[in-house]
Amino acid sequence: MSLADFVHTRLGGKPSSRARRDPAADTVMLAKVLAQMGKAGSNLNQIAHRMNEYDFEGIPELLAMRAEHQAALAEHRDVCSAILKALGV
Repeated sequence: MSLADFVHTRLGGKPSSRARRDPAADTVMLAKVLAQMGKAGSNLNQIAHRMNEYDFEGIPELLAMRAEHQAALAEHRDVCSAILKALGV
């Protein structure tokens, strides 16, 4: 019984006939993965802020690191988009 049905019943009414729908296990798992992706995205964003504090011009290794970071951000966005699409959002 849902909370709304419980309250309605306690107030003297009948619970609704509408069936309560629990999300599928896959949907719950994808939502959890998306939450973890959000945390990873936050970390990538913090790295970007730190990297933007420095001048990378003329240092090939650091320029390569910035390119790798940009690629990681793009992959992160692609994965999040795929999860949202799978969830129907």
